[in-house]
Amino acid sequence: MPRSATRDLETETARVMERIGHCLVLYQRIEVYLKYLLPHVVAPNETPTDTFAQWRNLLDSKSTLGPLVERLRESIRSSDPKGISHYLGELVDQRNEFVHHFSRMPFARLTTLEDCDAALAHLGARIRFALPLHEALDGMLRQFRDQLVDWKLQRDGQ
Repeated sequence: MPRSATRDLETETARVMERIGHCLVLYQRIEVYLKYLLPHVVAPNETPTDTFAQWRNLLDSKSTLGPLVERLRESIRSSDPKGISHYLGELVDQRNEFVHHFSRMPFARLTTLEDCDAALAHLGARIRFALPLHEALDGMLRQFRDQLVDWKLQRDGQ
């Protein structure tokens, strides 16, 4: 193989590895955001069920995306519960496929530029699918943080 083809393959392989990292961190952030937020997500006309100790246990737990998403699904009231349920189920399936089966996919050997292109496309689709939930949770977490800061300032008389 000529040197230029090797260098291009190395560059594309590095891009795939970077995209793998991006995908992994995205799924991990969604899990962490859910651990922070779920104890505080309360449907209208309901009261919180988690104590501070239970919240700490959830933060420290090894709970993965599946059980966390199920808990989220149970707390959501929506005009399209089937659509939400389908989206969340697909997200968990895609995360599990990525974590447990990516290395067995036909393109995962990354021995050709075509393999790299296929891997990049596959990973890009997974990232685009997960981003709406990540962005929603990130926004909720920022609002929650801001409300806590405001509460603390009011409590402290500032």
